Amino acid sequence: MSEQQLPFFVYGTLRTGEDNWERFLKDRTDREIPAVLPGHKMFVDIFPFVTDAADGSQVMGNLVYPRTELYEAVLRDLDGLEEYDPTTGSGWYLRVIREATYQDSAGQTQRVRAWVYHGGPEVISGMGQNHLIISGDWLTHLGR
Repeated sequence: MSEQQLPFFVYGTLRTGEDNWERFLKDRTDREIPAVLPGHKMFVDIFPFVTDAADGSQVMGNLVYPRTELYEAVLRDLDGLEEYDPTTGSGWYLRVIREATYQDSAGQTQRVRAWVYHGGPEVISGMGQNHLIISGDWLTHLGR
């Protein structure tokens, strides 16, 4: 899998079964694996977003592997949803490469480079402790 076809680490409305998963990912992936994004914090205003953190925080989510023949369409759709402009590298969210981890069937921790949508500068400005999701888990935050 080339760098351009990395899996996506999704942590909010794109998680399996959530509204945007239904709209953008359902029937368009080869696999979805529960995973963790170490070294990140989750914040929420209306929508969740993540940013790098050096305090040992982690975010819960899924590694999503789009079907090869649909990869470019999924990438365009997700960039559009997150208002990310790949030509300028700017937007509401920024698509960055980070390392996620998951447990394989043998119980071993596997590390995978993945695309992650971080909150962009406009999203992050004004966020404080009252926006922090301590659990790092959007579904727990929603009471699911």
